Amino acid sequence: MIEVADSNGNTVLTDLSPVQILLYPVSGSGAVSGCSGLESQGYVTFTNCTISSAGTYDICATDNSINASPTDPTFNVVSPPVQSV
Repeated sequence: MIEVADSNGNTVLTDLSPVQILLYPVSGSGAVSGCSGLESQGYVTFTNCTISSAGTYDICATDNSINASPTDPTFNVVSPPVQSV
């Protein structure tokens, strides 16, 4: 969930700008896809987000009207363990 806030940090209840997720690889080369966001009362909830490969990433959300920068902390995406059949 992402809060839509103005430059003073106040929640913006009436903003309907489309918000997208940006992924900044620290290590790895994955891309984010499938994210769809639904805004309600100043918050955007994202569903169906996938990252294409394992690695360490920074992430941020933007509506393209601001200069987006990654948030802390960095997070890791790991591959699932290999299973024998």
